Formats: sequence, structure tokens, C-alpha cells
Amino acid sequence: MCGYLIEISLSMVLLSKILPYNVNRIANSIAATIITVVQIATLFAGKPTMYYMFFGAIEIT
Repeated sequence: MCGYLIEISLSMVLLSKILPYNVNRIANSIAATIITVVQIATLFAGKPTMYYMFFGAIEIT
């Protein structure tokens, strides 16, 4: 699962140069939503450490 999440972020770097402006905005919004939802979900899976919660909050923001 983690590999797919990395691929989403990496592909957006390339797609931001290739896609037209309007499509790029939609694709970036979808990708950001997916990554944010997954990051929030990982904060509730088990008991995260303090540094994970700190950096997770920064990433979500």
C-alpha cells in the first residue's frame, strides 16, 4: 500500500508539467485529498509516537 501512496506523489510532479492547467488543479486536489485522508487515518491506527503525531500534523497542514 505504501508504494502506491509514494507513486501518487511522484506522479503528480510529472503530471503537473504535462497536464493543462484546469485538469492539473483537479488532479492535484484529488491527490492531496487522498494523501491527507491516509495520513489522518494512520494517526488513529495503533498508538502513534509523539514525533509521528508532530510530523503528521505538519504534513496534514
